[in-house]
Amino acid sequence: MSNNNQQQQQQEELYNEIYGNFKNEKLNNNSNNNRQNYNDQFYKDRNNQNHEGNNNSIDNSSNNNNNGNGYKPYRQHEQRHQQRRENQRHNPYNGGGGGGRGGGHHHQHHNQQHGIVGQIGGQYNDRFNNQQYGQVNKSIYEHYNNRSNTSRNDRQASKIIKMRSINNWIKSILIQKHSRIGDRVLDICGGKLGDLQKWMKQSIGRLFVADIALDSLRHGMGRLNDEIAKQQQPITFDSTFVCCDCFSPKLLESLPPATSKVDLVSCQFALHYSFRSEESARQLLHNVTSLLEEGGYFIGTIPDACYIVKNCRDSKSNRIGNELYSIKFKSLKADNENEIDVKKFGCAYDFFLEDAIDGLEEYLVHMDILVELASQYHLELVSDEDFHSFIRREIYAKPENTELFQRMNRSQSISQEEWDALSIYRLFAFKKRTTTTTTTSDENTKNRPTPQPKKLQPYKESDIIINL
Repeated sequence: MSNNNQQQQQQEELYNEIYGNFKNEKLNNNSNNNRQNYNDQFYKDRNNQNHEGNNNSIDNSSNNNNNGNGYKPYRQHEQRHQQRRENQRHNPYNGGGGGGRGGGHHHQHHNQQHGIVGQIGGQYNDRFNNQQYGQVNKSIYEHYNNRSNTSRNDRQASKIIKMRSINNWIKSILIQKHSRIGDRVLDICGGKLGDLQKWMKQSIGRLFVADIALDSLRHGMGRLNDEIAKQQQPITFDSTFVCCDCFSPKLLESLPPATSKVDLVSCQFALHYSFRSEESARQLLHNVTSLLEEGGYFIGTIPDACYIVKNCRDSKSNRIGNELYSIKFKSLKADNENEIDVKKFGCAYDFFLEDAIDGLEEYLVHMDILVELASQYHLELVSDEDFHSFIRREIYAKPENTELFQRMNRSQSISQEEWDALSIYRLFAFKKRTTTTTTTSDENTKNRPTPQPKKLQPYKESDIIINL
């Protein structure tokens, strides 16, 4: 029996041990019902806000914004983007406005235009008062906005510096495996552009970045502007920044599929937030498949639900961890406060990771559920593996992998605590099935020209599409 078959058999045995009949319960195969209920409530809430006299509403139009000319902020962004290209023809090095990290005046104007004035948090809370996931979104938004951007020296002194490096190596290999030169990419929940160097190395042709945390997008934009200013590495792509809840209809409002198709969707260490409910998880997958070309890939990294539940049950506790991380479940059985009440969706726990996550509520993602759900949105699983197994195989799979690993980790050993913390994660890759006779992402790759380095102007905060 091959190693892959052995791993699959061991995984199946582990799932049976942990979940029993739970994994065999089928989801509602009508992929639109629950998501449509979510959409109906979403737009009912929005219309109620508009009828109550909210003159600052982002959009007072109907909910049919995913076709035609698309959503108003997106059209405004494209107009500004076209003007940027016109300006570059005359003065490609003109920074414009506030330069690399400025643009305060433009940002203020943009926020007033879309009804988001002053401190975003207060307006954000008001905007979501009548929406089902408002407080959940607000906690995620505030957590990542409040995370300070640490200096290089502080990052080097972090207790999880090696863990971060290995996480980045894993993402690098995952991206290399499933992206091609000239690909159009959507980075969901990637506001800080932590994978910017990876996209630059892959010479992608277009980048869309969506995140609910506005400050993270500002930081990511600043990082991109730094690269533009240094001119040390070629940048082959234009970028679009969107501030919205990526697990709601607002993502497709802001990026209409008719004009925003991509070849790769990446969602790193974030998909589990969508598993707060079935509706939210379905909406994310609907967003992904609506924007993804047939033959394109959806990749990501998530906590390993099976590993986490097993270790909690083995220790007869509702928590696991070490000095670097801790997971404490909030979904517990009524007759036993130490036993997890395993649910398909909304199985909540508080997560802490040194120098990264400060007790934020997260949700288990059961891979069998994700695979079954994704299949209803034309997404087929092509890769699913825990971090430890992936590292052991890929580190010596190619000399380039070994060299990259050594360069990123400076040939230093990782602590046992960091290695144990890595065990709570796994990665996945889905491929969108070909269901029509239209041109697929693979065929587009053969016909597309090699992207050339661009002479970009620095981006301004007014370039961010805000749809909170």
